Amino acid sequence: MEEHIGTELSLAELTAYIGYSVSHFSAVFHKQTGQSPIEYFNRMKIARAQELLRTTELKVNQICSRLGYEDPFYFSRLFRKYTGMSPRQFRESATNEQMADSTEQT
Repeated sequence: MEEHIGTELSLAELTAYIGYSVSHFSAVFHKQTGQSPIEYFNRMKIARAQELLRTTELKVNQICSRLGYEDPFYFSRLFRKYTGMSPRQFRESATNEQMADSTEQT
């Protein structure tokens, strides 16, 4: 999954790579992680988006594209679902935290 974080990866593609049936893989994966493979993959992508929002000046649509999402509005809805805020709000919050941290260190 990590190797394909910048693409859309279907469950069928993932299971073909691993050699399991979709249903068997989904059951085993859910038992081990408590979430579906696609949910896990989406969480990985959102975590990467958070990292990019904190550490780069890339625009949200550029991050969206880098992570394999064609629709920036879908990406923003998904981001909000997992983080409770929009990508823009997240970046502003992260920027404010960094500024506060740097002020405390001086």
